[in-house]
Amino acid sequence: MAAAAAGSSSARSTSSGSRSSLDMYERIGTIGKGSFGTVTKIRRKSDGRILVWKELNYGHMREKEKQLVVSEVNILRELRHPFIVRYYDRIIDKATTRIYIVMEFCEGGDLGRIIKRCRRDKTYLDEAFIWKCFSQMVLALKDCHRHKEPAPAAGSGSEAAAAGAGAGAGSSAAAERVKPILHRDLKPGNIFLDSARNIKMGDFGLAKELASESKYAQTNVGTPFYMSPEQINEQRYNEKSDIWALGCLLYELCALVPPFEATNHLSLAVKINAGKFARIPSKYSDNLYRAIRWMIQVDPSKRPTVEDLERIPDMRTFGKDAGHAVREHQLGQKYASRMREVAAREEAARKREEALAAREASAAALEASLAERERAVAMRERAVAQAMAARPPAPAATGGLPSSSSSSSAFGAQPVMLARATSAPDGGHGHGHGHGHGHGHGHGMGLGFGGRVAPPAPPGAGAENAGAGLRHKAVAAIRRTHSARAYASDTSDLSMGGDGGL
Repeated sequence: MAAAAAGSSSARSTSSGSRSSLDMYERIGTIGKGSFGTVTKIRRKSDGRILVWKELNYGHMREKEKQLVVSEVNILRELRHPFIVRYYDRIIDKATTRIYIVMEFCEGGDLGRIIKRCRRDKTYLDEAFIWKCFSQMVLALKDCHRHKEPAPAAGSGSEAAAAGAGAGAGSSAAAERVKPILHRDLKPGNIFLDSARNIKMGDFGLAKELASESKYAQTNVGTPFYMSPEQINEQRYNEKSDIWALGCLLYELCALVPPFEATNHLSLAVKINAGKFARIPSKYSDNLYRAIRWMIQVDPSKRPTVEDLERIPDMRTFGKDAGHAVREHQLGQKYASRMREVAAREEAARKREEALAAREASAAALEASLAERERAVAMRERAVAQAMAARPPAPAATGGLPSSSSSSSAFGAQPVMLARATSAPDGGHGHGHGHGHGHGHGHGMGLGFGGRVAPPAPPGAGAENAGAGLRHKAVAAIRRTHSARAYASDTSDLSMGGDGGL
């Protein structure tokens, strides 16, 4: 009893996870049992909603049967329609090898029970109710046969913008690619009723999803009484087989028996291939009979499509409410989808704001750290300045030379030391004893400097070289002074000696 995919939670694969999920529901009672499993009425504890779950033991299933279960769940998750049983959840309990498919609860039972009750009570269903069921089943089948392949998830940001801007023919065709779903087991027992007696098509255990490029299925499945000639003959078939089954189902709603009955499979196949059946009870209109007759055509190409059935005049009359219900459902789905998109955008904006706030907080922290470093550097600079200010002044650098007055007195007090200096390496041999005696032979003083001027200080020598230059200048001045004194002394000696000789 399954449903349009409600986008619910995924299967729980661990035993503890499935146990906790099962604990989310309260069992009320068993609705039915069969070879397919057990259907149990349950209550969801979170909101008290009444649901059912189909319990299947997949531990004893063959691989093909497991594939049918997987197919049913996958198809139910994709279908969203007001006349298809709604799917809510699936729970896998590996410890017990059981799968629970949680679906919508249909209080009105199924059409099979209604037919049995009418047969027992020897009553017939109202034609208006049959047209109502007919129109709703056509709309449900249309959603299956014209099922659009889900579009891939849209990218975010520039990708989504590019996808929206480039809505060309190619992308539009890809987004609306039709991928039909065949029910393959339409019968009164698989059509359920809700509290308002609206139909809910369910039990998609044998449903098959056809690739859009494929038009036919080949497996022989379904209930024999409602099999089409192509299915009974194990030939390829398409959605026109569901149309045949729908015709047989409507015939049974009117006549309370299937159009083709037999005691064995061979006899049933012969009757189905012949395509002959009695008219429905006379209480029903010719329009209803013609519609059934149109659907139960041996040649599949002569059977109508779901769109052809929608154009039947009585379908427009009795199916008006059904059409309104579908449009309301579609509007509700679009609204819900838009709300989900808005919520997603709001969530994305909230996350961007949080990220921006985090970056701003990080930037503020970095700025505070930089300000703290700047304060520390300023404090160190002030400490260095205070230390420099507290240090006593250093003595002026003189380069080791005495002042001018002291140097003259020093040289004046010790003329002998200078006079006794021997010749410098460059020459000048005068010994000039100059002791104040009258026989001095001072030939050019010979102060030990050889008359050589000190070379200039090399460039880039700094303050030390500047001091050396001052010393050289002072020595040169001393040389000139003593040379003058020696010359005067020699002149004096000569004049005295001449007078004595004279």
